[in-house]
Amino acid sequence: MKISNYNQIIAVSTLVIGVCIFGFIWTKYQKVEQVSRFRYESGMSLKTFQHFSTMFQVWLTTQDLFFSGKQSYLARGINEQSKSLVNTLQSLELKNERDQLLLRDIESKLKKNDGVIASLMTVSTVSHDTWLHAINTSDDITSSIIVSIEQLAERLDQKKYQLDTEFADAVRQLKVWGVVLIVIYLLMIMLGTRWISKNIVKPLENIRAIATQQLISHEDVEFVQRDGPLEVKELARSIQNLTQHIKVEMHKAEEQRNNADEANNRLTMIMDSVPNAIVLVDQAGVIKDINMATEKLFSDTDEHILNARLSDYLPAFAREDGQFDRSCVVGSVQEGMLAPHIKHPYVEYSGCLISIFGESHYLITISDINERKHNQKALMQLNQQLIQAEKMASVGQLAAGMAHEINNPIGYIQSNIEMLGEYFVTVNECMALMLRGESEKAAKYYQDHDLEFIFSDIEVILHACQDGTVRVTRIIKGLGNYTHLGNEKMEPVNINALITQSLGLVENELKYKVEIDVFLEAPLVIMGFPQKLLQVLVNLLVNASHAIDGSGKVWVKTQRVDSEANIIIQDNGHGISADNMEKLFDPFFTTKPVGKGMGLGLHIVRSIMEEHNGYVTVTSTVGEGAEFILHLPLILEESQS
Repeated sequence: MKISNYNQIIAVSTLVIGVCIFGFIWTKYQKVEQVSRFRYESGMSLKTFQHFSTMFQVWLTTQDLFFSGKQSYLARGINEQSKSLVNTLQSLELKNERDQLLLRDIESKLKKNDGVIASLMTVSTVSHDTWLHAINTSDDITSSIIVSIEQLAERLDQKKYQLDTEFADAVRQLKVWGVVLIVIYLLMIMLGTRWISKNIVKPLENIRAIATQQLISHEDVEFVQRDGPLEVKELARSIQNLTQHIKVEMHKAEEQRNNADEANNRLTMIMDSVPNAIVLVDQAGVIKDINMATEKLFSDTDEHILNARLSDYLPAFAREDGQFDRSCVVGSVQEGMLAPHIKHPYVEYSGCLISIFGESHYLITISDINERKHNQKALMQLNQQLIQAEKMASVGQLAAGMAHEINNPIGYIQSNIEMLGEYFVTVNECMALMLRGESEKAAKYYQDHDLEFIFSDIEVILHACQDGTVRVTRIIKGLGNYTHLGNEKMEPVNINALITQSLGLVENELKYKVEIDVFLEAPLVIMGFPQKLLQVLVNLLVNASHAIDGSGKVWVKTQRVDSEANIIIQDNGHGISADNMEKLFDPFFTTKPVGKGMGLGLHIVRSIMEEHNGYVTVTSTVGEGAEFILHLPLILEESQS
């Protein structure tokens, strides 16, 4: 038979027996409750009757006073007391017919006695004989009432004693039966439990013991049970089959585990061979796993790195409040710096969000870019050297014109100084005559040598020398500004002022062969490096003059296009061929003869424009000239203010 059938039998039997026991105990309890209610009602009736007896004694006393002293004013009080006695008797709930007859008899006699007293009150003058007759009649009625009251009191006492006895018997029976039935119920439960333990639990324990033995010895054992319910036998057979299946699966799992260990070891070797640092962190930014490259990059051991905060080694991952900044992890590759105590701080990092066993982690790759930074710095220095070299080459090209421009004022300054020397000798001779007191000779010398003209000419000569020195100073200052390296930080640059300065530098190179037309819009301001932009303009202007054979024209314009400043330099020279246009900005490409240029000018122009977030465009027609347009971003009006 199945366990479910046993369970149904046990459950139904337990339920039926429990219901029977409960019903029997409930019946006994109801009997106790009923007797207790009757007992309570009897007690209340007895208390009411005792109250009635007390009131009756008062009634007797009042009536004795009435008849003994002929106190007629007490008649009404006796009547009221009689009504109270009647009401009290009516409140008694007596179900016995004999008790009810006694109550009605007492009520009728009380009313009869009230009638006797009332008959005395209706006559204005009562004779002595009438009064004695009324007393005798009332005494007879009173004696009869006392007898009825005593009988009723005796019956009530008997009833109370009977109910007390019945209540005590009912309570005792309830307790006895309750204890007996509960003991019987517990015995049945114990017997049922013992049966279940023997026929169900014991076979299951045997199966568990066999399974434990197999786990310890790893030997094949028999799970089949001969005794017990059908489900236990089927369970044993199922466990036997499951055990065989588990063994097969365990063998497969062992193979998979070995394969997983091998793959894990292989993956660990691959991770440790990766030159970049790989870090696994949790949501709080705590480092959970690393590869060997991380120890080298962080200059620390894995014991200290693991379970430490990533921001301790790479501060870029910490917010202002010190918490882990997840937004820095997921995104494009970014550059950062390691903590100050690490010798080589420059790194490049990127990361992604991954899920490991349902938990979110971040896998971050960190690359050492210190060598690249060093190379970039060296490249920047080399680029600056090339720019400076090209600038000095431009100075060399401008040197002849500048020398001519400087030589002119120097020449007439030298001539003027020689003339001043001659004037000095003449004036000195006149001063010597005056100092010796030879006034007449001094006056004659003054007139003969026309000292008045000399003094006026000296003033003219001094002004001419001053103009020449100013001109020389301007040329040298402009050249010094051009060759100066400039600031390392960008600053606001007025495009129109920069063009004017560049034209001043190349004036001596251009003015003998080129006519320059300048069209400048309202001041345009950009953020940039003035010296580098000045070099761009000088290179383009010099190239424009070199592109013109004989005489020609160069146009310089500025204009604003949306948020961009355009500088246009156009010439009517021989132009640029289509083949050369493709290689125009390549380093060391030049169409000039050997010794006339290094081919770095336009390459440096493009590099400087890109450094200013700008660009350069070229259009040209062979035989008609070329046009270079510099595109530079303007400073917003809010930034300018």
